[in-house]
Amino acid sequence: MNVNIKDEFNDNIHNLLIKAMDSELKAKKFYENASLKAESKAGKKLFNELAQFEQNHYERIKNIIDSRNKGKKIEREKSVLNDIKIGSEINGEF
Repeated sequence: MNVNIKDEFNDNIHNLLIKAMDSELKAKKFYENASLKAESKAGKKLFNELAQFEQNHYERIKNIIDSRNKGKKIEREKSVLNDIKIGSEINGEF
């Protein structure tokens, strides 16, 4: 059986993306559970924000899969690292 290398490569990428989506959902569930167990408001807020980050990662990966399935080129997103602010309301509450 002669396997097309490009098809095999695409299958491997697809499987990797599916595993990444699964990992993001597991991480989200972990942070949601941690939020429920956290005793401080700051801890609950932090874990809820981390859970939301994981949900955003999941959505990005899903969009990549959808774009690949439609044959669209994937564009890199603008970095949001400079937009992240850590509020002073969590200082000293841990």
